[in-house]
Amino acid sequence: MENNTETIKGLFSDQKKQVLISRNTSAYQRIEVLKILKMEILNKQSEIEKALRRDFNKPEIETLMTEILPTITLINYTIKNLRKWMKPKKIKNSPLFFGTKNFISYESKGNVLIIAPWNYPFQLTFAPLITAISSGNVCMIKPSEFTPNINTVMEEILQKLFSQKEVSLIQGGVELTQSLLSLPFDHIFFTGSTSVGKIIMNKASEHLASVTLELGGKSPAILAEDYHLDLFVEKIVWGKLINCGQTCVAPDYLMVPKHLEKNIISKLISEIEKRYGTDIKSNNDYSEIINSRNSKRIIDMIENAKSLGAKVEYGGLEVSQNKIAPTILTNLNENMEILKDEIFGPIFPIITYENISEVTQYIEKEDHPLALYLFSNSKKTIELVRSKTSSGGFSVNETLLHVGNDKLAFGGVGKSGMGKYHGEEGYKELSNARGVLIRKYPSVLNYFYPPYDSKKYDFLSMIVNRFNKWL
Repeated sequence: MENNTETIKGLFSDQKKQVLISRNTSAYQRIEVLKILKMEILNKQSEIEKALRRDFNKPEIETLMTEILPTITLINYTIKNLRKWMKPKKIKNSPLFFGTKNFISYESKGNVLIIAPWNYPFQLTFAPLITAISSGNVCMIKPSEFTPNINTVMEEILQKLFSQKEVSLIQGGVELTQSLLSLPFDHIFFTGSTSVGKIIMNKASEHLASVTLELGGKSPAILAEDYHLDLFVEKIVWGKLINCGQTCVAPDYLMVPKHLEKNIISKLISEIEKRYGTDIKSNNDYSEIINSRNSKRIIDMIENAKSLGAKVEYGGLEVSQNKIAPTILTNLNENMEILKDEIFGPIFPIITYENISEVTQYIEKEDHPLALYLFSNSKKTIELVRSKTSSGGFSVNETLLHVGNDKLAFGGVGKSGMGKYHGEEGYKELSNARGVLIRKYPSVLNYFYPPYDSKKYDFLSMIVNRFNKWL
């Protein structure tokens, strides 16, 4: 769609008029739309895979596993549960509210702006969209300009199913985003970096729009003494190198017992070469970094670490344009950029520890991560780490998978984000929880209306002091 300012304002106005219609659609109508959307996605599977291969050499099986499958499962889960979510939630009364009926009605927020990222451009466009339309909202979508091929496919899908006043996808760069943020949306859903998230929140405040910020941060992966090294390494390599490390919940750095460091390095190298071979340059199972700017950022991180004393145990090179070899770094210190900023690339920084309490202290002195991964079979260790840290998600003996469970709320805390989505939590996130009270019978509270006198005060005081449990 064209993205000049007047066109966008006109579209926003049209969507504003559509809000009341979409808000009052039935569960049946919304479910039918989701069913058609699912069939269209499945029909476009091959085109989606080809588009992401062109955008950043994403392997077809990774597209199927991390883009299409999560989208389809979210649709299925929403279809199955939407009627239940849409039913008003009855609220049990206390005697003070005798004669009234009370319930919470979940209603759409209205005009929703979805700003999607480039790293999982299909899933992270459609997951919030599915949540938004199942909640009865109208949507404007701004995908990343870095993924033009998948953007075209997504636009084709949406134009076939929705009118522009219901759902519209608009392509463009930073100037377009700025134009959109000047409009008074009811809710903004953003997935991206913490730095941009702050800008989004600041712009949203001008219109008092609510926000969902799905950000990122330094998600640690902790190896406890009792866990099997081979299983740890297998999970870490998969979780880090899928999508070439360009995952907001990828294990960002490893914390391992000091005496196991050399053994873990050896096993990491073996596992990397087992999965991807030694010729990364020609391996089509290994994604590219999205563009040269991001490739340079990652290589600069490696060079900065080396200049401050880090040791490159493996990799450390851009083997071809936008293709960086898996890299293992040791001998790190807190002055290095690699331990300050989210990596978003195929680097394994290793930090050693001697006591598990060192781990929790290190994590808690930093910003709360989007995910925290612990590998341990000890209930005591699991509870210690869980209780002594804070993070958006907490996974034990696994990486990434908690994001795919539609029954689990997903989101960050603090600088890793705010707001939760997926499943029912997403439905509530993009709904206004409207408290409704309906009086059915006359109220005894009328007795306490003005004019006030000592009898009324004494009677009310007796109720407060003697029957507080009853209240």
